[in-house]
Amino acid sequence: MGETAREVVESRLGVDTRALAALRVALGVAVLVDMSMRARELGVFYSDDGVLPREAQAELFAVSSYSLHAVSGSVVAQSALLVVAAAFAVAVTVGYRTRLVLGVTLVLLVSLHARNHFVLNAGDRLLRVTLLIALFLPLGARWSVDSLRRERDVTETVFSPASAVLLLHVILVYFVNFLFKLEANGLWLTGDAVVHVMRMERFTVLLGNHIADFGAVLVFANWSWLLLLAAAPVLVLTTGRLRVAVVAVYVGAHAGMFATLRLGPFPLIATAALLPFLPPVFWNGVERRLPEPNGFRRRVEESVGEARPPPRRVRRVASTAGSVVIVGFFVFTVAWQAAALGYVPTPDSVDSADGYTWSMFTLDSPPDDRWLVVPAETETGERVDAFHGGAVSYDRPPDVGASYPSTLWHRYLSSLRYADEEAREGFADYLCDSEGVETVEVVFVEQPTRSDGYGEKDTVTVHAQDC
Repeated sequence: MGETAREVVESRLGVDTRALAALRVALGVAVLVDMSMRARELGVFYSDDGVLPREAQAELFAVSSYSLHAVSGSVVAQSALLVVAAAFAVAVTVGYRTRLVLGVTLVLLVSLHARNHFVLNAGDRLLRVTLLIALFLPLGARWSVDSLRRERDVTETVFSPASAVLLLHVILVYFVNFLFKLEANGLWLTGDAVVHVMRMERFTVLLGNHIADFGAVLVFANWSWLLLLAAAPVLVLTTGRLRVAVVAVYVGAHAGMFATLRLGPFPLIATAALLPFLPPVFWNGVERRLPEPNGFRRRVEESVGEARPPPRRVRRVASTAGSVVIVGFFVFTVAWQAAALGYVPTPDSVDSADGYTWSMFTLDSPPDDRWLVVPAETETGERVDAFHGGAVSYDRPPDVGASYPSTLWHRYLSSLRYADEEAREGFADYLCDSEGVETVEVVFVEQPTRSDGYGEKDTVTVHAQDC
C-alpha cells in the first residue's frame, strides 16, 4: 500500500529525536566557540575602554540599552557574564534541564550580540534563530542527562509545526540567498563571483590564499553553489539514503567555506542547522557504532535523580501556544524577506527591510580588497600607523588578511567603513589612548579585484581628529 498524505509529509518535515540530540550538542559547541572567540577581545569590543563605549552604542542602536551586557562597561562584568553563559552552554551540550538552559543561553547570547552589532555576521543571526526554534522542540529527549532522568517512551520522530519550521527555515535561508543573487544581477550570473571573492585576501584563509589563480575551478564552484542555493527545497523533498547524500553535499560545501574563507563559526553553525535533515536510516547506523553506556547511565541516574514531567494539560496548552508562536515567527520571516526583495510593499512604519535578510555575498557592487591605514602624529612630530605600529604605508600588505588581527577585527573594520560618524569617532578615541598620539586619521585603501589580478588603489579617509 502507498503512503498516506500524512506519512508523506511526516517523512519530509518530521525530525528524528537523535537528530535533535545532535543539533543540541552542535548548538552548545557553536555557542562555546562563539564565546571563546569573543572572550579574547572583551576589552576592545565590549567594554567602555574599547572601540564602542555604551553611550555611543546607545546612540547608534537603541535596542542595545536593554542588553544585560550594557549594565556595566567593565571587563570584569563582561567576563563574569561570559563565564555564566559558557556554563549554560555546557548544560545545553549535555542536555541537563534542556529547555530551561537553552532559553537562558539564547537570552545571554542575544544580549552579548546586542552589545556590539559591528562584530556580527549572518552566522550569528542563524545561530540565534536556530536556538529560538529549538526551544519548541524536545532537544533533550535522547542522548542527554534529561533522557536519563525521565522514564517514559520517546518517539523516534517528532512531527510538529516546530519541526517543520526548523527545516523550512534552513530552506528559506538558502533560497532567499539565491534570489538575492539573482536580484543583484552581477558577478554570480557571469560565473565570476567566486573568482573575485578569492581575490579578496581580507576574507581568505588556509586554502583560500592559494587558489585565486585556478579560474576554471572557481567558476565551477560559482555555478555549483548557485545551484545548491536554488535546489535547497530538495532537502525536504527527498527521504532516506538519498537525503543523506544531499545533506552530505551541503555539509561538504560548508567545509569548503571553512577551508577557504574567514567566516568565524558560520560554517559550523550552518552544518549544525543541517543535522535535523538527516533521516532515521542515518541515525540507526550511528547508533550501531556507538558503545552502550550502561555503566555511565547508572552513575548519571543515581546522581541526578528522576524528574517529573508537567501535567498533561499543561503540556497540551504549552504545545498549542508554542505552535502558534513558531508558525507566526516563520510567516513574519517570510514576509520580511519578501519585502526586502521587493516582492511585497514595505510597511510605512519601516524605513527598510534590508536589515534582517539572508543576502550574504551578493557582490552587487564592484568588488574590492581593502586594508586599513591609521596615520597618526605623535608629540615628537613623528608619523606612525597607530593601529599596526611602525611607519605609515599605503602599499598592499604581503598578506591583506593578516593585517586584520582577528575575525572580530575584520568584522568590525568592514562595518566601520560605512558606519555612522559616532562609530568612527569611537574607534579614533580608542586609538587616541595610545601614549604620545596627538592626531589620527582613519583611512581605508581599496583595490578593485579583477579576474586576472587587481586594479588601481584608491584611498578613502573616513575620519580625522585631534586627540
